[in-house]
Order: sequence, then C-alpha cells, then structure tokens
Amino acid sequence: MDNNISNELALFHLRKSLSIDANHIPTISLICEIYLINKKFDMIDDLIVNSIKRGLKSSEFHYLLAKKNLYCSSFEKAKFQIDQAINAEKNILKYYKLAIKILQNYNAEHLASPYLEMIIKLDPNDGNAYYLLSKLITQKENYKKKISLLEVTNDLISDHHQAQFDLAVSHMDTLHESNDSQNDYLKIKNMFSPLLRIDQYRPKVLYKLGELELIKNNFPEAIKLLEESTKHDETKGIASYKIANLKLLNEDFKSANLYFKKSFECEFRQAECSFNIALIHFQGEKPQRAFDEFKKAELLLNLEKKELEKKSKKSANLNDFDRARQLYTDSLNIRKLISKTHLYIHKINPPSSLDDQQKNLMKIIDLDFDNFEAHYELGIHYLSFKEIDKAQKSFEYACELNWEHINSHLQLARISLMKKKREKSKMHYQIVLDLEPNNKEAIRNTELLVN
Repeated sequence: MDNNISNELALFHLRKSLSIDANHIPTISLICEIYLINKKFDMIDDLIVNSIKRGLKSSEFHYLLAKKNLYCSSFEKAKFQIDQAINAEKNILKYYKLAIKILQNYNAEHLASPYLEMIIKLDPNDGNAYYLLSKLITQKENYKKKISLLEVTNDLISDHHQAQFDLAVSHMDTLHESNDSQNDYLKIKNMFSPLLRIDQYRPKVLYKLGELELIKNNFPEAIKLLEESTKHDETKGIASYKIANLKLLNEDFKSANLYFKKSFECEFRQAECSFNIALIHFQGEKPQRAFDEFKKAELLLNLEKKELEKKSKKSANLNDFDRARQLYTDSLNIRKLISKTHLYIHKINPPSSLDDQQKNLMKIIDLDFDNFEAHYELGIHYLSFKEIDKAQKSFEYACELNWEHINSHLQLARISLMKKKREKSKMHYQIVLDLEPNNKEAIRNTELLVN
C-alpha cells in the first residue's frame, strides 16, 4: 500500500478516535507525527494550540513543537521548546535524544554534556551517548575521563571503529606522561593495527602511526608511514605538510619545497605552505621568487586571520568559549606569521625612504612584538642614524625574545665597548662564544678585554 494512502487511512481513524476523546494526548501526538512526515507544519500548530486553549497541558506538546521547529530549521525555537519539555518532565529519554539532535544541527554540541549525562543515567547501555560525551572533552587534563568513556563505548558497541580510533589517539596524546612509554607505545600500535584493514580508516591510521613514530624519534619509519599516507586523498595534505616540516628541520630544502607544494595543492594550510615555500626561496638566495611567494602568503594569511576571527566570534556568540579561545589563539599565530612575512618583504624590497623603512619596521613589531628579528632590524636602522640608545634598546629586546640571537649580542657587545662598559661588553662576547665557540670577533675582543 502506498505510504500516502496508509498515512491518510491512519489519520482518518485517529481523527475519529479524537472526536470521541478530544483530550487523548497519545492520539494527538500520533496525528502530529503524521503531519511531520507529510510536512504539514501549520496543522501541527493548529492542533496543539487548540488543545492548549481547551486547558490541556502536556510536556509532549513542547516535544512535538521542538521536533517541528527542527524540521523547519528554527533551531533556537526548537531548543527552547525541548528545554520546556524537559523542565516539565525530566525522565523522558526521547526528549534528551531530540535535544542532542537539535544541538548537532545547530552546531552547538558543546552544550550537550548535561543532556548526554541524563541519557546515560536513563539508559546506561547507550554506547553512542558515551561516545558523544567523549568528543566534548578536548582539554588534556581530562583525558583520563575521555579514555574511560571511549572504553565503555567499545565495550557496548564492539564495531564502533571511530571510538576505537579515538581511543588509540587519546592514548597517544597522553604518551608523554607515561611511566612505561615503550609498553604504551606498543599498546597503541596494537590498538591501531586492526583499523589498518578497514579502507575507511587506513589513511588516517597510517598518518597517526607516522606521528607515533615521530614521538619515539623513529624518523625513517615515521617518514615511511607518512609517505604511505600521502597516497590517499584524505590525508595527502596533512601528511605532506608534516613531511615538509621534517625535511625543513633536516635542511633538505628541495624535498621540503616539494611537499609544501603538495600540501598547498591539497588546500591544506595553504597560507603556511606559501610562507614556508617563500622562506626556502629566501634561504636559497632567490629573492624575486621569494618576494612573489611572500606576497602570495601575505594575502592568504590575512584572509585566514579574518576567517579565524570570524569563527572565534561566532563560537563566542554560541557560548562555546573553549572553541572561541582556540580559534583566537590560532588567529594570533597567523598574526605572527603575517609579521614575519612583512619583515621578509621588507628585507627583500625595503622602502626607498629611511623614514618609511622605520615606519615599516614599527608596523611589523606592532603586529607581533615578539618578532625578535624585527627588533634587530630596527636596531640596525637606528645605528645608521647614530641613535645609539634606541639601537641598544632594540637589540636588548631582540635578546630577551631570543637569547640565542648571536648578532644582537654582538651589537650589544660593540655598543657597550663604545660606551666603555667593558664588563658588559665582555659578558655579551662570552654569550656569543657559548653559542658559537669559533666566532672570530668574540674570540679576538674577549682576549683584548681580559688583557
């Protein structure tokens, strides 16, 4: 029998039943459910409003209106109505499950904890509720609770592969705290192992196993696994980015450049990829290519910063303050990269006017006061004007921000010598020798200052 015909027949009998007892709430509820299926939303409103006008009260009405508003994408109204239903009757399982569905559709899962905890209280065997609750835990200090929830999920749902994957990842995230890291490392590998046989999980398992080997400093095996991961579209971008950074650390600039390009093509962290590609060209003394890439990075970084700030504001408006803080922190990190980008552009193609050069460097520092290189460059600029005190202050800032910045210590040693502050000069030269024992200037001047 056609569903429409079946629904109409059901409605006929239900309406007939309602004519006998207009206050029979289960009948009203069933009629509303059929109206929902057929998207007759106005008829739901009419039926419930008329029932309320007759003095009929029920938490079920709020539940039905919440359900209707969810169908209509009126999420705030849906959230209001389901909370009304729960306040009226607190032990109805389906109310909490609908609340979860509403929050998921409203991108407000961060508010789900009290509803999920009630679902577990009312139905301790609901494995999915334990899993959803585990997803809400993002802070490292609560990872024991997260692991416990995931273990319960796996006990209740033996084939919950995502929970199995998340459990292995959670153990990875706490590996540095382990008192028996070798055994825990092997345990995590064993946890991932069955998931390698599942096509859906194989790419991200390969990536995570690569990260696991990195934690153990097994770099050849890590790169092998990460490269295997790049063969899959799902993880090609993130795995390429990880390999690129490893190659960069090992000063394999050619390979790093290649993998950053692969990551960029996969639209993964394009702004950061562009910045690093530019940096590689800069270090390879290809100023024009570096300049072009830095300009591209500048554009992409500014777009990303705006997007992160927008998302942070949206999360704050949804009272998801943990997410808002994280996004804001990410935007600050992008701001630091923008500052570095501007500095390299300045180095390659400085403004013709000395005044403009100074203004440029001040703007770079304003973007990120922690940019020690900008302070150093500003110090050099002040020296060209023989503004020794200002230069000294800039070099001191650079050293505070990066104690191992040899050139800043050398400049402070020279300035101190110029001001006849021999002990201070000697101190800075000694720091340079601690960092770079073969520095000829420091060796020569330290000997002179001793004698």
